[in-house]
Amino acid sequence: MELTRRDGKPSILLDEANRSAYKTENDPGNPIERINVKMAGGEPMDIGQRSRIVASIDDFKLTRAYVDRDHRNAHKIVCDTIER
Repeated sequence: MELTRRDGKPSILLDEANRSAYKTENDPGNPIERINVKMAGGEPMDIGQRSRIVASIDDFKLTRAYVDRDHRNAHKIVCDTIER
């Protein structure tokens, strides 16, 4: 089955990445990526420090597929793969 376009470019491009479900205060980046909660009478605290559930969330891997919708075979392969 041919998966290239007439111009020779691929009809399906894949991209993979690892992501953290929650940014901790030790992670670089913007502080607005964290969730702070204020306990009674206390200062705001990162929910990752307060909640064992949030702290134990594992990182996850994602795969994105970019498909040329005009290429019927490529579009069908991606849709069939997602439905599995």
